[in-house]
Amino acid sequence: VKQFEAAAGTNETVLKQAELLKQTITAIRDARVKNNIKPKDPVKLHVQGSGNEFAAIEAILKKHPTADYAHYGLSVMHCLTGRAEDCLEQLALAIGLNPQNRIQARLDSDFQEMTDDPRFTELLYPEIL
Repeated sequence: VKQFEAAAGTNETVLKQAELLKQTITAIRDARVKNNIKPKDPVKLHVQGSGNEFAAIEAILKKHPTADYAHYGLSVMHCLTGRAEDCLEQLALAIGLNPQNRIQARLDSDFQEMTDDPRFTELLYPEIL
C-alpha cells in the first residue's frame, strides 16, 4: 500500500509540473500575441513576461532531470524567445528521453520559427537522411 501511495504522489507531482509547464508556455504565447512580439525578439518578450518562465521549468528539471516534457517545454520556450541553439539542444534531449516527442514537435506550431533551420529538419526527420 505504501508503494502505491508513493507512486500516486509522484504521479500527482508530475501532473502538477506538467500543468505548470503548459501554463508557462501558454503565458509566453499569449504575451507574444497580445503585444505583437515576434519570436526573434527575445529581449522584448523577456521584458513583457514575468521573468520566471525559465526558472519554473529549470526547477522541474533540477528535481527530475529525465522529465522529457520539461525538456520539450524548455525547447518550446527557447524557440518562442528566438534561441535556436538552445531550442535544438533541449528538443534533442526530449526526443532522446521519449521518441514520441519527435512526432509531437512535427505537429507543434510553436516551432514555426524553426522550420527553415536544416538542423531542426534533421532532428525531426532522421529517416530521410
